[in-house]
Amino acid sequence: MRIKLFTLIFVSLITLSANKVLAQKDYTIKYELKSDSDLSAMMMDGATLTLMFKDDKAKVDVDMSMMKTVVVAHDKAQKGLMLMSIDMMGMRIAVPIPKEDYNKMQEETKTPEVRFTNETKDILGYKCKQAFVQNEGAEVEIWYTPKIIPANTNTQYTYAAIKGMPLEIHTREDGVTMTFTATSVSDKKINESEFSLDIPDGYEEMTMEELEQMGGGN
Repeated sequence: MRIKLFTLIFVSLITLSANKVLAQKDYTIKYELKSDSDLSAMMMDGATLTLMFKDDKAKVDVDMSMMKTVVVAHDKAQKGLMLMSIDMMGMRIAVPIPKEDYNKMQEETKTPEVRFTNETKDILGYKCKQAFVQNEGAEVEIWYTPKIIPANTNTQYTYAAIKGMPLEIHTREDGVTMTFTATSVSDKKINESEFSLDIPDGYEEMTMEELEQMGGGN
């Protein structure tokens, strides 16, 4: 996984204000990640993705064997925070996103095209519908349940045009297919501390531009 990918995750995550329909419950959805690339499969062995939604707040937690990335976004406050830790390199990076950067990223994000089908399948007891999303030239296959509609539906993994929560996602980039499959869904109350924008001890603070330069981004 390149640092640039996690920068994209953040940019996609903070486009939350496109949908203002608030969920009636908090939601935590956990996924397992798999890849059809031998190299990626080794890096992603045991990798998980956790999405958390509470009112206007959203959180993405990507946990891999050597890298962990946590992204939090507050829509009403128009602020966010990304935390990255790379155990092999001993790196701990914190990227706070102030209001001006938050709004700029919202303005630059394009609304993807969505194509719906009549196909359905069962995932974790939820009847899921199929949709395809054209995202920056790549097609993403999504199986979503209309039974769950969180407040923040315009993250990298959820879209305002899709009225439901994806429980299975197939993406293809640079010839590699990645699959995200939900392993559990919870509507238990989430502690507000999960969405803290405070930088933990031991993290080096930097800007998004500095992070992109470190990862070879333009």
